[in-house]
Amino acid sequence: MKILLVCSGGMSTSIVVKAVEKKAAELKEDVYVEAVSTTQFEEKLKDFDVALIAPQVRHRKQYFDEIASKHHVPTGVIEPQAYGPFGGEKIIRQAKEILKGV
Repeated sequence: MKILLVCSGGMSTSIVVKAVEKKAAELKEDVYVEAVSTTQFEEKLKDFDVALIAPQVRHRKQYFDEIASKHHVPTGVIEPQAYGPFGGEKIIRQAKEILKGV
């Protein structure tokens, strides 16, 4: 499963990327995760299965949804409680749930 995380600058999400990678390794899940800024979203999106939006840019969800629908990539907003160094498992679970609904 390939998860794209989008945030304002792509930097604050690096902590979340590490949390997802660590938890995926523990669970022996085949997960690739990458963080991008809002300006990189469209160019990177086509290579991913699901896109998750950081809480600080959730107000732009409609914009991300419009772009993602062109590429047939489902989206979701990361829960604030999962957006941090201990949210890896919640993010993996959320991505799986979104993909089940596709």
